[in-house]
Amino acid sequence: MEKLKLQSEWNEVEEFAKQSSEDLTNLKSEQYISKRNEVIDSFIKIKTHINKLRKESIKLWDYGKHRLNAFKTSYENVKSNLDTFLTLTLWPLKHIENKAHIHSIWIFYFFLVILVKHSII
Repeated sequence: MEKLKLQSEWNEVEEFAKQSSEDLTNLKSEQYISKRNEVIDSFIKIKTHINKLRKESIKLWDYGKHRLNAFKTSYENVKSNLDTFLTLTLWPLKHIENKAHIHSIWIFYFFLVILVKHSII
């Protein structure tokens, strides 16, 4: 709730949920109507808070899902480009026995793709 900046609304919902039910049978008619209206108003306020919390959490969930999909797409593109790079290299990788060298080529290409993608070079 803190990330949604709705902590105060959430606290009000919790306080409302912890309230014990009030006995309205012993009140006079004016007091009864007044107390009933207070309960209805607080219920409406809490219902509004719950709807706001729901909308904000759905919005945050959708944003997170969008960012994960964007990362997945970017990762798949880099992986595809790397696979293409490795298959189209001028030297056959089977002759390179030093796996650290292959790893350094992969790292170099990965950063090269990132630099080109962000138009740094």
